[in-house]
Amino acid sequence: MLRLRGGRFAIGTWVVAEVLALLVALDHGVGGGTGVSLTGLDVHAPADRQAYTYWMTLGFGARLLGLVLALLRSPAGAALQAIRDDEQAAASLGVRVDTGQLLRFVLAAFGCGAAGALTLASTLFIQPRSIFGVQWTASMIFMVLVGGLGTFEGPLIGAAVFFAIQHGSADLGAWYLIGLGATAVGFALLVPRDAWGWVVQRWHVQLVPVGYRLAEAHGDGPPAPDPGEQPDAQPVHADPQRVERDA
Repeated sequence: MLRLRGGRFAIGTWVVAEVLALLVALDHGVGGGTGVSLTGLDVHAPADRQAYTYWMTLGFGARLLGLVLALLRSPAGAALQAIRDDEQAAASLGVRVDTGQLLRFVLAAFGCGAAGALTLASTLFIQPRSIFGVQWTASMIFMVLVGGLGTFEGPLIGAAVFFAIQHGSADLGAWYLIGLGATAVGFALLVPRDAWGWVVQRWHVQLVPVGYRLAEAHGDGPPAPDPGEQPDAQPVHADPQRVERDA
């Protein structure tokens, strides 16, 4: 899959997910296509089980966010963002593109797998067609597009918007899906920089600065020459050791 790019990568991973869903559906150990209940967790009272699941999810989410933040502030994180911006330019600077993509893919799969496990622990029922449904991918894309693509804070805002709409209009049936679609289209048309990009542009705040940026050079060196002036010719003395080292 990592050899694919763009839309081919999206379609390829979608096909892999569908193949895995079919394999799980053929496994009678999890009920096949009809699903199976997680009876092993019935030993806990419903209130206790919900509390355990909530705190486990909150703790895991906090740790995963901390891991992602630490990664983004490390040299590996700068390499990942360089790969995101331009793979060929990153490779020309010595960044190992294949390794970076594998790290990003595994980290994303780890987070999604843990989220799936915690979801099953909350619902107490495994249904392959439901847990492998494309709606999970659509929800994640909604959070990223609404909150802010390529930012750390943006997906958190997008998740808050998503769950606010979900809990506020989930009982409206098809209107709930129409509301999600209208929200995504509205943000795309009215807020081109997404929610967090609009906040940064309006109030110039950035809670978690990550990544790399170009800084202005400060020093006491001589000022840059005026383009209209011709600098005086200066003799050039080559340093043999430096020439040999550069070579």
